[in-house]
Amino acid sequence: MEKLKVVDLFSGAGGLSAGFEQTGCFEVVAAVELDKYARMTYKRNHKRLKDDLFFKDIRDIKEAQIELLKETGVEVVIGGPPCQGFSNANRQKNSIISSNNQLVKDYIKVIEKLEPLIFVMENVNTMRSDKHKFFLSYSDKEELEDLNLVYTTEKIIIGDSSIVSEPFIKSLDEISKIDPFLIEEDVFSKIGSLLRQRSIDKVKTYLEKQGNFNYFDNLIQRWENLHQKYIGQYYIDEWDSLGNCLGEILLGEDNNNLLKHLSFIIETQKTLMKLKELLHHQIDFKIEDSEGNIVVNLKTYNVFEYVKEKFKSIGYRINEDEKYILNAANFGVPQFRKRLFIVGAKEQFLNENNQIIKLPDEIIINEESYYRIGDAIQDLEELDTSTDVNAPSISIRGSNVNVKTGINKYYNENNTYEIYNHVRTDTRENCVKTL
Repeated sequence: MEKLKVVDLFSGAGGLSAGFEQTGCFEVVAAVELDKYARMTYKRNHKRLKDDLFFKDIRDIKEAQIELLKETGVEVVIGGPPCQGFSNANRQKNSIISSNNQLVKDYIKVIEKLEPLIFVMENVNTMRSDKHKFFLSYSDKEELEDLNLVYTTEKIIIGDSSIVSEPFIKSLDEISKIDPFLIEEDVFSKIGSLLRQRSIDKVKTYLEKQGNFNYFDNLIQRWENLHQKYIGQYYIDEWDSLGNCLGEILLGEDNNNLLKHLSFIIETQKTLMKLKELLHHQIDFKIEDSEGNIVVNLKTYNVFEYVKEKFKSIGYRINEDEKYILNAANFGVPQFRKRLFIVGAKEQFLNENNQIIKLPDEIIINEESYYRIGDAIQDLEELDTSTDVNAPSISIRGSNVNVKTGINKYYNENNTYEIYNHVRTDTRENCVKTL
């Protein structure tokens, strides 16, 4: 039987690719992965993968790359686009919109353009929850109407109105009006590092590192030039006070007001950054002052519902038996790991072959029969470990390593008799005494 050709989007180190290829029915001929080290691992395990079919960023897949994939004969798309939940309770974040969630739409766009026979999309099992959402943009409205999706009105706190007033925020209705009030990203990041120390003593310890000291010593020299514009006199006073406090601490003096001034500046900057983000993504929103908070009123829609309806709208039938979740433990993996799977196939393909789509039934149903970590790797305890991450592999050819369980035996099939990365942490002497 001729193998179906596959592209793995967001391939990581290649776990999903390996699973498909182990069936003997699929050949992975293209992949997308951004992480440098995951790419190195993937390439090592897929030496035949051509460089022009190993993409870094899914957003790099334009019309020319789609044509190349079609010419290569790709008929199956697999992969798990990152998807991040949102919680209004977490005000510590610098952003509102997760760029990861946009990758879900990018994944669908590739499928829409490539038109594979089949796709498999896996994701976190909580993707169905209300926390996984898209924010409604002006460009989304027509599509949502076409998909017959409903949206929810939500209120999100982006700042403190005692720090940044509602009238001032409302006046910043263009990105070009916000930018002059923002400090450089690396400056924001560095002063944020100071605030995370949480105490003056820890700030001093942080600044004892020569690189950190040099950075802030240089920063103080150009302190007055780090803004194009200031929000108002109260902000200028806080900024000047922060600079004075920081200068004193660099001279070895104490100043317990540093963290207070840091907090004010950072919270102000975060409010402006979030507003800029909403404008950049063309989100439909309104601003109000509510109980001392700057609140954004906007609309959201559920990621999972969008994904399902979007796939249907582009001609795919998906598994809709309310069983979207698979637990790895039910299939012999020594880990209790639930993942969401959406499997889709072209309507025409299913009709011609009189097929339906359903996820596989569990192999191991009884929890007492689940494999444990010990079942998988207990034989490794007989081998000497190293504390050196660069230690060479261990040869087990001719050793008396005892394969004791079915899963262990499976893992040792086609063994190269070499064990890599058998490394442990170097336990300190006082810890050894305690143990």
